[in-house]
Amino acid sequence: MYGQRRDGYGDSGYPGNTCRPDNCLFIVNPDQADADHDGIGDACDPCTDKDGDGAGDCCYAASICGFDNCPTVPNPDQKDSDGDFLGTLATLVRSIGTTNSGSGRRMR
Repeated sequence: MYGQRRDGYGDSGYPGNTCRPDNCLFIVNPDQADADHDGIGDACDPCTDKDGDGAGDCCYAASICGFDNCPTVPNPDQKDSDGDFLGTLATLVRSIGTTNSGSGRRMR
């Protein structure tokens, strides 16, 4: 059985529906991608935010919330102390992960 948009996922309110629930009821999204695991499909999620700080991640078409300047580390204040367009926490994480105590070896 197919949903109303024929994406292979069920639409609520239809008796006898045997499809898995659709995470984006009004837009076709056969892959049912949900990068931030909030139950709303990326194709219709107004704020795809993988680190959960309230600022949206880049490159999700439906995401209309503010841009996250540090998408891998939660930073609700979005502070950017050095003006490099990366959040202060992202800059700190990058500098810590780049070298190991000045040895020149890359951290993993």
